[in-house]
Parts: sequence; structure tokens; C-alpha cells
Amino acid sequence: MWRRVDDHDGVITDFHFDEAEDRVIIRTGQDCAEILDHNRAMQGHTDGFSASRDFRRIASIPLNVLAQWSQEAGVDLNAMRKHDRIAFIKRKLRDPDWQHLRNSPGRI
Repeated sequence: MWRRVDDHDGVITDFHFDEAEDRVIIRTGQDCAEILDHNRAMQGHTDGFSASRDFRRIASIPLNVLAQWSQEAGVDLNAMRKHDRIAFIKRKLRDPDWQHLRNSPGRI
């Protein structure tokens, strides 16, 4: 039987103990529709820069997507050096498969 153990910031975490296999299964999920709708609206609305032009918003990435990337690459994004983590995320955001996460045009 699955049991919800956490529902924080839109990320849902469920817990299950499989007695037959004697193992614990933890699954997470997130409804990303609101984030993706916001990204789509931002793509055609702004160049992403702040009023002072000091900062530029590049993307809004749902937490479960970061977890997916981490799992697929076999890396812990939190344990990576900052430079390596930024390079990893830039590579992902340059991939056309992930363009829906971008919310401003231009080069990353």
C-alpha cells in the first residue's frame, strides 16, 4: 500500500514497503503544467532581462525534471561543483527537447 509522506512545494512524495521483495520504494512527482504555461508565456513576452539589465532569467525548471536529469546522468547535482552543475544544466537547456523549460530567448 502506498502512503503519502510529503507534499511540499508542489512535489509529492509517496512511500511503499514491498514485503515480498523486502524493499522500500519511494516515488516523487510534480504537476508541472503551471510552470510550463508560465515559461511559454514568458518566451514571447520579454527578453528575460531585469529592469537594470544586470540579470537575465533563462529558465524555470521543475524539481522533478532536475531529479530526472540527475538520475539519468548518474550524478548528484547537489554534490557537483557549482561550475560543473551550471555547465550540466546549460547543456540540457540547449537541447531542443528541453526548450519548453526556457523562458527567454538567446544564447545561454
